[in-house]
Amino acid sequence: MANMYAYNTSTARKLNIDTNGYRQNLQNELRDKAGTTRKAASKPQSKNKLSSLISVILAFAMAFVIVNGYVSINEANNEITQLKNEYGNIVAANQALQVKIDKTIDLKQLQTVAGEKFGMVRPERYQMFYVDLQMNDLSEDASATKTLEKEKKLAMMGVPGIITGTLNIFQ
Repeated sequence: MANMYAYNTSTARKLNIDTNGYRQNLQNELRDKAGTTRKAASKPQSKNKLSSLISVILAFAMAFVIVNGYVSINEANNEITQLKNEYGNIVAANQALQVKIDKTIDLKQLQTVAGEKFGMVRPERYQMFYVDLQMNDLSEDASATKTLEKEKKLAMMGVPGIITGTLNIFQ
């Protein structure tokens, strides 16, 4: 048997090495301390397990929230597409109905109904007259208008401008 020394809290003790060796002596030493070392070692492990479990749960929760958001966006897009298709079908049906209505209107029948029911008749030549709205083409030089506006602004500045402005008001 070989002698071996282990140092524990500033005291040296002689250890006997058996067939199990140094490990068995350490295990006996741990058992001798009434489990205080084991409890201290097990607490950080349980804290590590708990924190890793919480982080895994949080990761799954975040993944669930993200996937749920994408699903709701996808469902909304599908609903928008369906509504657009439905709107297009309704517009096409309205146009088809309008074409049917336009085809069924007969101008001669309309004229007879208007004459019989409402007493409407076509105007005679003597009832029609034309108004001549002859308008002359007017054009103005834009640069001349701008220079005139600039001159008015210059005249309005200062005491002479005030006097000129008041005289222009009374004219």
